[in-house]
Amino acid sequence: MRRYLFFCTLAVLAASTVAPVSAYFQGPSVQPKVPGNITFTPVAQVKPLADDSIVAMRGFLIRQVDDDEYLFADESDPEGNDPNNVIKVEIKSAVFQG
Repeated sequence: MRRYLFFCTLAVLAASTVAPVSAYFQGPSVQPKVPGNITFTPVAQVKPLADDSIVAMRGFLIRQVDDDEYLFADESDPEGNDPNNVIKVEIKSAVFQG
């Protein structure tokens, strides 16, 4: 009986260390519908605006900076290599379900 329990425990431990683990944010499963009359503003034009200005941007969250702050890059530079195309945005966790 002891030998059986030993081998069962060993099998469980071996299986748990071999199984690959992968987790990442995939975004919403349904793309949001955007009305045809919206003009998206490039990050370079948004940077000089005052805080809390209302703009529509299309791009990518490239990195989380703080609890509710992210670096955002527009479609012209999806990797965020050009600092002129990257801006820090605040997205409250109640709004952003990522």
